[in-house]
Amino acid sequence: PALGRGFQVADENGTGIEDNIDAAPVVVLSHQVWQDEFHGDPSAIGRALVMNGRSYTVSGVMPAGFKDPIAGAIDGWVPMDLSQGKDPNEAGNHYLTLIARLRPGVPITRAQAELDGLSLRLAEQYPMAKNERARLYPLKEDIVGSSSRALAIMLGAVGLVLVLVCVNIANLMLVRGSERTREFAVRSALGAGRSRLVRQLLVESLILAVAGAIAGLIVARIAMSAIVAVGSGSIPRLASLSIDPRLLAFALAVATLCAVLFGLVPAVRAARTQPGDALRDQGRSATSGGHAMRLREWLVVSQVALAFVLLVGAGLLLASFQRIRQVELGVTADRVLAFELNLPAARYDSTARAQFYDAFASQVASLPGVRAAGGVSKLPVTGRYHQWSVTALTGPLAGDEKRRNTGAENRVVSGDYFRTVGIPVVEGRAFGAGDDARAPDRVIISKSLSNTLYPNTSAVGQKLRTGGRSSEIIGVVGDVAVDNEGDPDGYVSHAHRQFAGDRNWALTQVVATTGAPERLEPAIRRALAARDPQLVMFRPTTLDAAIGRGAAQRVFTLRILMSFAAVALALSALGLFGVLSYGVKLRSREFGIRMALGAGRGTIRSIVLRQGLLVTAVGIGIGLVGSLALSKLMVSLLFHVSPLDPRVLAGAVLFLVIVA
Repeated sequence: PALGRGFQVADENGTGIEDNIDAAPVVVLSHQVWQDEFHGDPSAIGRALVMNGRSYTVSGVMPAGFKDPIAGAIDGWVPMDLSQGKDPNEAGNHYLTLIARLRPGVPITRAQAELDGLSLRLAEQYPMAKNERARLYPLKEDIVGSSSRALAIMLGAVGLVLVLVCVNIANLMLVRGSERTREFAVRSALGAGRSRLVRQLLVESLILAVAGAIAGLIVARIAMSAIVAVGSGSIPRLASLSIDPRLLAFALAVATLCAVLFGLVPAVRAARTQPGDALRDQGRSATSGGHAMRLREWLVVSQVALAFVLLVGAGLLLASFQRIRQVELGVTADRVLAFELNLPAARYDSTARAQFYDAFASQVASLPGVRAAGGVSKLPVTGRYHQWSVTALTGPLAGDEKRRNTGAENRVVSGDYFRTVGIPVVEGRAFGAGDDARAPDRVIISKSLSNTLYPNTSAVGQKLRTGGRSSEIIGVVGDVAVDNEGDPDGYVSHAHRQFAGDRNWALTQVVATTGAPERLEPAIRRALAARDPQLVMFRPTTLDAAIGRGAAQRVFTLRILMSFAAVALALSALGLFGVLSYGVKLRSREFGIRMALGAGRGTIRSIVLRQGLLVTAVGIGIGLVGSLALSKLMVSLLFHVSPLDPRVLAGAVLFLVIVA
C-alpha cells in the first residue's frame, strides 16, 4: 500500500459475518476511492467507512494506477475469514484464485513439486480432497496468455506492411533514379564528382525520411487512440498504451535506414554513369531500362505476395466472425438490459433476500416499455461458473453408478428470468409463486441434461441430487450455450426463493424492453431507490454487449488485420500501377511501331494487361505459400473455418486480379 498497511494474519481470523465473507472489519482502499471519499487526506487511515451496510476501518490505500491482477478495477479489499467454517470437510467447494510469489531462485517446477506433496498431505487430513490438485501458472501468462497469439499475428502484419512500404520505396527510388539519369549526366559533365552526386541523393532521401517519420508520428498518435477505443476490453492493459521512447527510436531508425539503403542504390548507379553514354542512351530507353524494369517487376511480385497473405488472414477472421454470428446461443439477447444487484448481508437475511428479488422484478416488469424482468446468478453465454455434480435419483439410469452421474452448470434465478432472456419451456412449467422455502426443493433442467440423465423418458417429476440437495424436476427448458462459440452444456436452475438460504447470491438483473434498453435505466434506478436508497445499479450493460465480450479479441484482431490488408492492397496497387505505367512509357516507341504496322488499340491494351496479370499471378503463387504459414499461426483465432478455406483463398485471388 502507498499508505497504511495491508492485512495481517489476525485480520483473517475474526468473528466474520454470514457465510464467512470477511473477518475483521478492515479495508484497503483503491487510490481512486481514497480520492473520492477522503479527498486524498492521509489521515483517512484509521477512519471508518460504511460499505455494504457495515462499518469498516481503513487500514491502507493502494498506489495510484494499481489494478487487481485477477479482477481488474477494484474499489476496496477486505480480508476473508479463514477460521474454521461450518463444514471443514467440504474441501471440494473451491472457488478462490491464489497468488503466490516464489522465493528468489526457486524454479516453478520445484514449487510445483512442493505443492504436490502438500496436496497429498491434505488428502490424508481431508478425505474429500483426495482428488483435488493445484497447478501453478505464471501470472503474466495467466493474464495475457490468451492475447499473445493475437498480438503475435498483429505484429507479423505490421512486419509485412513494413516490408511492403520498403519495397514500394525501393521501387519509387529506382524509377526516380532512372528518370533523372540525364540530369545526373549533365551534372557530371559540368564537373560534379561522384561523392557529390551520392551526397545529394542521400540528403534528399534523408529529408524525405524525416518528413515521412514526422507525418507517421502524427498518424500514429491518432491511430493509437482509435486502437484503444476499438480494442477496449479485448487486450489486457490496452488502455495504458502509449508511444514508448524505445519504439519511437526504433521507428526513426527504420526510417533512416530505409532512406540510406534505398537512396544509396540509385546514388551509386548515378555516380557510375558515364555522361556521354547516358546522353546517347536517351533514345534507346526501352532497351536500356529493361534490366531495371525486371527488377521493379520482381519487387511488385513481392508486394502482391505480401498483400495476398494479409488478405487471406483478414478473410479467415472475417469468415470466423460470420460463423460465430450464426451460432444458435439459445437466448434472445436483443433489447435486454443487465445490471448487478447486491443485497448487503448485514441488512438482508435469507428471508428478506428471497422477498426482495422477486418483488423488485415484478415492480420493474410493470414499468412502461418493459416486457419481462428477472435475475440470475451468472448471465447466460458468458462462460462456466458453478459446475456441480449431478446424480439422477430416479429414472432409467438410477441404478447405473456410472451413467447416472454427470456435471452441470447450476444457476439461481428469480422473477420471470426464462421469458426475459427468451429461453423456452419445452416441458413442464417455469417457477411460480408456490416454489418458495416452504415447498419441497424444485429445479428446472436443460434439454441436453434431460436427454443425458433421463433418456427416452420424461424428466418432469423425476428427482436428482446437486449442490447437496435432492430436488424434484418441474420443467425442462431449451439448451443454452456456455459461451458465444456455442458449446452446449447441461444446466440446473434453482428458484432463488428456495435457494436464498444457501448463501448471499448476488443476482444479475435482466430486463427485456420494447425499445432501447439504455432509455429505461433512469426509471429502473428510481424504482430501486424507492425500495432501498442505499442499493446500487452496478455495471449496467446490454445482454448483447455482455455476450459479445467473449469475441472481442477476435473482432479486434479482425479490424486491425482488415486495416493492414487495406493498406497492403493500396500499396500493391500503387506499385503495380507504377511499374505498368513506367513500362508503357519505356515501350511507347515500340507500341508506336506496332500500331504503325497494323496493331489495334485492343492489342496494345491486352499486352499491357497481360504483363500486369502475369506479375500478379506470380505474386499470388508466392503468396499462397506464405498464407499456409500464416494460417497455422491463426488456428487458435479461427472458429469452424479451415485455415485453407477455399472460398477465402478464391476470394483473395479474385480480389487481387480485379485490382490488377
